[in-house]
Amino acid sequence: MSAKVGIVIPCYKAKGLVNKVVDSILYVYSQMKEKFSFMIYVVDDCCPEKSYEEIKNNKIIKVLKHEQNLGVGAATITGFRKAKEDNCKIFIKLDADCPHNPIYLLDLIEYI
Repeated sequence: MSAKVGIVIPCYKAKGLVNKVVDSILYVYSQMKEKFSFMIYVVDDCCPEKSYEEIKNNKIIKVLKHEQNLGVGAATITGFRKAKEDNCKIFIKLDADCPHNPIYLLDLIEYI
């Protein structure tokens, strides 16, 4: 198996959106799991909507929580640090509102 992929999703006011991104990433993982292992880190940046609660339970998803809103940069760093701690070798940040379709990861990950 190749490198472990850590995908970080900062999550703030993303109710109704973040689970769609996670589902898309899980589809990508299902297509690549023979070559790569994945971990998805959803970082709740003290979201008033509790967007993270809609995330389905899955062994490759970890929800990390900030006690106060620190912003997207800090949430990304929190996720990257945890991914590094979990021995991920590839780090990817995706937005919870999905402006970039995760399906493109099928083409990109092998070249990172």
